[in-house]
Amino acid sequence: SATPGCVWKINFHFDVRRDMYCPEALDRLRLPLTRGGGGIDFKEHFRRGVSVETFSELITGSGLVMSPEVTWITVGGAFLFAGLVKMLTGCRELPTTEEEFSETCYEYFPHIWDMRVCRGCSPKCGMSPRIPLHACASEMAILEACGSSSARVTSPTLAMLEVFFRYVRFGGRATSAVDDCSVSS
Repeated sequence: SATPGCVWKINFHFDVRRDMYCPEALDRLRLPLTRGGGGIDFKEHFRRGVSVETFSELITGSGLVMSPEVTWITVGGAFLFAGLVKMLTGCRELPTTEEEFSETCYEYFPHIWDMRVCRGCSPKCGMSPRIPLHACASEMAILEACGSSSARVTSPTLAMLEVFFRYVRFGGRATSAVDDCSVSS
C-alpha cells in the first residue's frame, strides 16, 4: 500500500505592529488568491494564530522531527526550514555558514526533497536538468486532472506532492545531496 502523505497549512500568530516583515511581501500575501496573492487575513493570524512556542512543543513530540521515516517535501524551502530550525532551537541564532545550517537542519529533518531543484521528475520530462515544477506538472497532466483554475488558485502544494509521488513511481531516485533532488541522505 502507498505511504500516506499530508499537507499542512499552519497559521502562526503574527502581529504587524511587533513582528518583522517586508512590506511588499505583506501586501502581496494580503491580496486574494484570485489576484495572485496569498489570501491571508493577518487580523485572524493575530487573533487566532498558533504561537511559535506551542507549535514547537507539539511538533517536537509528534515524531515528525528527527525521524528518518518522515520525508519532508518542499519547493525552495530553505527559508521555511530556517524558520522551523529557529523555532525548534528555542529561537537561537541560526548557524552562520551554509554547511553548519545544513547539519543543524538535517538533525531535525533527516530526509528532505526540494522539488525546485529536482533534476528530472519523470521519463516524460526528458530528465533535463533543472526542470521547473510547473513544467513537470504540465507534462504529467496533473493540473488538467485537478482542473486548471482550481489547481492554479487553490493548490500548488498538492500539485507539487503529485509531481513528487509520480516522480518516485516512475523510478526517480535521489540518495544524496549531490543528486540535486534530495538535500539529505
